[in-house]
Amino acid sequence: MIKILGMIFVVCSTTMMGLAYSNRLNERLCDIRKIQKSVVLLRGEIRYKGSMLAEAFVSVGTKSDRTISEFYISLGNEIRNNTVKSMSDMVHDCIVYIDKTNLRETDVAHFAEFIGNLGYLDKEMQMSHIQLFLEQFENNKEDSLEQIKMNSKLYKYMGVAIGIMVCLLIG
Repeated sequence: MIKILGMIFVVCSTTMMGLAYSNRLNERLCDIRKIQKSVVLLRGEIRYKGSMLAEAFVSVGTKSDRTISEFYISLGNEIRNNTVKSMSDMVHDCIVYIDKTNLRETDVAHFAEFIGNLGYLDKEMQMSHIQLFLEQFENNKEDSLEQIKMNSKLYKYMGVAIGIMVCLLIG
């Protein structure tokens, strides 16, 4: 009886692990969409409102999802209060808030480089840079969708299969 309960527990736990890995793929796609939405908001703040970067970052932070709003608000405040550091150094200090997301390290590095370069450009160059970033990040979104299609079911089925294999080895 205890052996059967143990086997059921093993299958359930490995299935849940497979579901968790599959869910992380979906959460990455969701985080990519949040980043894209925030960059579109940033573009609007700069283009139509004519906001300076510090105000634009704080404004985008108040309108963005909680997972990335802390980054924008802290970066906006850092820009307002700091005259010594370069923009890329301030981004590096604030990027820890983005590290809490499910984005890959390459996604975070690409985003940090993009934001860091905004401080050195005039308005027209910022608009071009934002458009280029959105196009490149669209490729990341498509890559994420491909990975979801390829690996989501795989992770789920592997969780169940590993659980069954362990049970066969136990039994």
